[in-house]
Amino acid sequence: MKKLLFLFSTLLFIGCIVEVTTIYTLNVSSNPTEGGIINPLSGEYEEGAEVTINVSPNPNYEFDKWSGDWGGSEYPLTLIMDGDKTLVGNFNFLDSDSDGVGDDDDLDNNTRSGVPVDENGVMLNPIYLDEENGVTIKCREWAIIGDTGIVNDATYTLVDLETLKEMIQDGGDVSKVCTSKIDNLSELFYQNNSFNQDISSWDVENVTDMNYMFYQAKSFNQNLSFWNVKNVFNMGAMFSGAESFNQNISSWNVDNVTRCFAFCFGTEQWTSPKPSFKNDCDEINAGGTEVLARGLCSYYD
Repeated sequence: MKKLLFLFSTLLFIGCIVEVTTIYTLNVSSNPTEGGIINPLSGEYEEGAEVTINVSPNPNYEFDKWSGDWGGSEYPLTLIMDGDKTLVGNFNFLDSDSDGVGDDDDLDNNTRSGVPVDENGVMLNPIYLDEENGVTIKCREWAIIGDTGIVNDATYTLVDLETLKEMIQDGGDVSKVCTSKIDNLSELFYQNNSFNQDISSWDVENVTDMNYMFYQAKSFNQNLSFWNVKNVFNMGAMFSGAESFNQNISSWNVDNVTRCFAFCFGTEQWTSPKPSFKNDCDEINAGGTEVLARGLCSYYD
């Protein structure tokens, strides 16, 4: 009887032994989170289980590599769960021209570095109309020579002085240029007998020298009243011999002009109001050019 009881107890003990299965945890994240979809992102798996992690990059991104408890760049990725695992799927933002707009959405993947762009990755218009007077064409600080822009259905080109002189010499159209980057216009139309284009939209705010600019430009007679000449100091003989010019430029701010001898010599036809020079100097109607070197200007009556 005792032997039978012992055997029964042993069988009962053996029957109560339960095999324990080890469970490991998987955690996966995306870097950056908008880079793509990773599946699964988490889960609990038995030891030795195979887990396949799928990756689907979002538009404008590409999968780069894994980090954390796994290296490499393969995907889909199959892992053997032999321990808890934490992985990071790293994505690269695709932006060929570094303008902040992804390649899949960028309509211009060759935008030069540093310029502002719109939501389509296209450079903003480098040329704009001065809203204050509605006439002057200006260029953005970041614009470079050769940039073009459309204002009121007309295409304007940013030019430097050398380009502008070549255009004038070749008889080109200089009514659709932006001159914001030019600081010296002296002798630009010196003895040019044929030029008479509309240059009212020129931006001359950065110009300091207009010496002899229209000297003997015998055909020129266009509106220049919107020019901002506040930084010009030299207007010596600027319109001397410009025998057709007769425009009202009394609105010009000539407070900084210190050289204007013979400003309008030989322009008897010019009956429209002229600038009011405020510095003490010689007669602006005087002939000759000797006094130009003195740095003098006169008040016009």
